[in-house]
Amino acid sequence: MTHDDKLELDGYEGAGIGYERRQIGVTALHGPTLDAFTYCALQVDHRRQPYHWYKEHVLRGALEHGFPATYIEHIRATPSIEDPGHIGDLMEADGWRLTPIELDAGETIPEDLSGFDAMLCMGGPMDTWMEDDYPWLVEEKRRLREWVVESQKPFLGFCLGCQLLGEVLGGKVQASQPAEIGVLDIRMTAAARQDALFGGYPETIQAVQWHSYEVVDLEHNPDVTLLASSAGTRYQIFKYREHAYAVQFHVEVRADTVRQWGCIPEYRAALEDSLGAGALAEFDRAARAAMPQMNRLAQLLYENFKRLL
Repeated sequence: MTHDDKLELDGYEGAGIGYERRQIGVTALHGPTLDAFTYCALQVDHRRQPYHWYKEHVLRGALEHGFPATYIEHIRATPSIEDPGHIGDLMEADGWRLTPIELDAGETIPEDLSGFDAMLCMGGPMDTWMEDDYPWLVEEKRRLREWVVESQKPFLGFCLGCQLLGEVLGGKVQASQPAEIGVLDIRMTAAARQDALFGGYPETIQAVQWHSYEVVDLEHNPDVTLLASSAGTRYQIFKYREHAYAVQFHVEVRADTVRQWGCIPEYRAALEDSLGAGALAEFDRAARAAMPQMNRLAQLLYENFKRLL
């Protein structure tokens, strides 16, 4: 199959979700590479579904319609979109063994965490207060408190992971006014210049932002230190004591991350509400232009974080 070929998929009933009868062209944009744009093409009815749900339905459609074996294997191997990104790549290159736990796929955090050196908590389209829709958030917050507050072990959280830590430490998560989406400036504080992880960052950096909620009211916790802010969000980076760090923005992104996230209905809706229809292409270009700088910052963050392990 060449980059110009298309596969016609008819809608079908699956997992209790009704698809409209339609034909959807799925184009292999990069030769034998299928990534998140494939499940985006399924055009589901915008109910919240975890990543693995979309992936399973892409795989089923590909199998039913005779997609080539090499494509099938690539779909099976496609990782979760909300993974540690470039930082995860650096960790694996260094020989660290990562244990992904996809709570939205029904996986659970192991009861015994004594064999783990650090916890990384990534983002997602849900919000911290959506415990009725995502009951596993209750358990995640409990285990995060055990890890960070009680066991005092290294932690690094991004976006939703940042907000979860903020809530555990006594802060509140509220709607951002306005949402921050795009490649935007973040200013480091004076405290960051002496910090073990962020001391080498320049005074102002640019990074991907894609959030509609943020942490507030952490000033009452004396163990929390503010390390960076943006024009719209005070707690862009904060730390708890010297072992747990929270980052609201995304410095861990890869070159294709923005395009992939644009396929998630909640993310795309927030993007278009903030920047208008068709904004994804420009956002993707801006992110790719800033990628060398973000990769350097991600590497510096990783090199410093592993000293805590």
